[in-house]
Amino acid sequence: KPICLKDILEKNIKTKDYLLKRDDIKITNNVHKYKDMFNNYPLKPLRVGTINKGGQGERIYSEYGHAITLSAYGGGAAGKTGAYLINGKIRQLTPRECLRCLGFPEWFKFTKEITKHQAYKQCGNSVVMPVVKTVFEEVLKKLKEIND
Repeated sequence: KPICLKDILEKNIKTKDYLLKRDDIKITNNVHKYKDMFNNYPLKPLRVGTINKGGQGERIYSEYGHAITLSAYGGGAAGKTGAYLINGKIRQLTPRECLRCLGFPEWFKFTKEITKHQAYKQCGNSVVMPVVKTVFEEVLKKLKEIND
């Protein structure tokens, strides 16, 4: 089954800390077309709008596509996570949602009390866990073949 950003969003969160309220937000694509064609659409980030001039960290994406690459040093209004149109509001991802994008298990917690900006930076410096697992399994398989 295809997975999109909507599938990993936190339920019942207080989004006020993640909302982007600006006068220069423009929604440029029909968001509902992505929802209607989700099952047949090649999954990728689906851009639906811009903030300001639409530079890095100023692009708005649909929750029916994939998340963009997380960045440790990204700038712009939605730097580090990107901006998403979710339930009619423009917001960044939460740190937990970033961890889910990277394939971290739900039990994973940051080692100490950190700010959301520190959490974003750590996620931006991380790697995708299922990719690491697959590479590690292949290395182990080859090492076993060599030793047999």
